[in-house]
Amino acid sequence: MFHGKCAYCESSIIAVCPGDIEHFRPKGRYEYITSEGKQAKHKPGYYWLAADWDNLLLACPFCNQTNTHKVFKNGQWVKEVQGKLDQFPLFDEGSRLTIEVGQLFFSNKNSYISSFQGEEDVRLLLNPCVDDVKSYFQYLDDGLIQPKENLNRLELARAENSIRVYALQRVGLVQQRRQKIIEIKAQIQRIREYICALDKVGNILFTNRIEGILKVEMKVLRDFMEPGKPYAGMARYFINLYFQNLI
Repeated sequence: MFHGKCAYCESSIIAVCPGDIEHFRPKGRYEYITSEGKQAKHKPGYYWLAADWDNLLLACPFCNQTNTHKVFKNGQWVKEVQGKLDQFPLFDEGSRLTIEVGQLFFSNKNSYISSFQGEEDVRLLLNPCVDDVKSYFQYLDDGLIQPKENLNRLELARAENSIRVYALQRVGLVQQRRQKIIEIKAQIQRIREYICALDKVGNILFTNRIEGILKVEMKVLRDFMEPGKPYAGMARYFINLYFQNLI
């Protein structure tokens, strides 16, 4: 389903490890932020979703587990413990599903779904299987990721929490994204040169030849956006941005 990539950072993982079967809503306990702004933990977690297909994702250990990372934060590189583990913050703790509501998952699914949707509306972590992730993020040429401009308060909180909780600014990941951006922009430059060449060629034979090469180069560019390719979401961002500017 995830093409061997981490659901959160889109890095290829199965070549070096089997990956983690991640519970989006933690099953054993969950960590949240209190009204006083302090971190707290609650047991049990969403145990009724322990084997629910829609709650299972494939994730890499760096996104799913806590580690000390070198991350870009507030304009500088700092060491910080990041990674999801048991975290599941909400914009409004009053909408948190209780154990009593969880029991309805087995006995009264319609009532459960109504309460579940209330929590879904205020969760602060993006679910790549549900949310339109591309509407939350923009990428910089150096591989950094940041929230898009003009997000509302809830959307901005989701973007910022997802970047922090999934450790999406860790140095190794930023470097890999930057390398992919270099490859994408190099391919875009080749396409740009062939497009410019078409405007200058008067010979029909040369025109046909350049058009044939251009089709091949366009296929190479499209391959960056295929679901199975690492950082396909980022690739779509840069490639769509190029064609929007071209138009």
